Formats: sequence, structure tokens, C-alpha cells
Amino acid sequence: MVTNPATGELYVSNTDAHNEVRFEARPVRRPHRPGPLAETHVTIISSGSGGSGGSGGSGSTVTPVHLNKHIDYTRLAGQPGFDPTAAQHSLSTPLDMAVTRDGTTLFVAAFGSSKIGVFDTAALRTGSFDPRQISAGYLPVSAAARAAWRSTSRAAGCTS
Repeated sequence: MVTNPATGELYVSNTDAHNEVRFEARPVRRPHRPGPLAETHVTIISSGSGGSGGSGGSGSTVTPVHLNKHIDYTRLAGQPGFDPTAAQHSLSTPLDMAVTRDGTTLFVAAFGSSKIGVFDTAALRTGSFDPRQISAGYLPVSAAARAAWRSTSRAAGCTS
């Protein structure tokens, strides 16, 4: 969880598991049910106006933003129309986040995909970002990348 120093918005990394629906990798005497087992989100909580979505308390707005909206959950591997490149543009298990001092960029450390997602906060707020386009700017995580991340985030004046 991190606060945008420019707007006061609170960003919360989370996943939305669809536990009420049973999903199966292969049909086992039951029809197969493809779909999202869990979605990767950053939820934006803002006070007063700004954003859209459900209401939180005290006049706040709670906006869950699905980071992997490019995935077609109706297609399984091997089926016509399945996109094998979807994982390259995806983030999994978001944990830590940091925001630049000017509040325009959010960095999301995604443990499950070993990447750091880089998001324009205005595009994140409106949902107008395209994961296929912005994934070229995702940072791979390795020992060298972690050291560079610490140096770069400090130099950029990020808060975490």
C-alpha cells in the first residue's frame, strides 16, 4: 500500500479470487468452466471526487483496477484464439509499490511474474492503459535489477 504524494490517493495491491466458482484444468465428469481463477488488481482509494467504482466510507471512492485486462479468460491453451504471449504482458502477485514524488508514475513489484510494472497514474485511474503496450516498460527482477531498482527509486524520489 502506498499513497500518491500529489493526489492523496491510496494504492492497494491485491488479487481478487473467484472462490465462489469452481474451475477445473481438465473436465472430470463435469463440464469444463474456463474463466479467471484470480485477477491481479491495484485498488485506488480516493477521498471526495475522482475515480469511479464502489463507495468506501466517508465519501471515499474505491476503484479496483484489473492489471491484466488483456487476458481472454474464455480461451484455454491449445484452443483456437488462445494467446500464448499473454503472460509476457501480465503481472502476478503484486506486493510492494512506490510512487514518484510528482505522483505521475506507480511502480508495482509483482512477485509471481518477477517483474516491476510501471504505470502512468492517470491512465491507471481511468483504466485507459493497455497492458500489451506498457509491458515493454516493465522491469525484469534479478539481483542486478533489484540493486538498480533501489538506486533508481531513491533517485526518482519514490515513496513506498
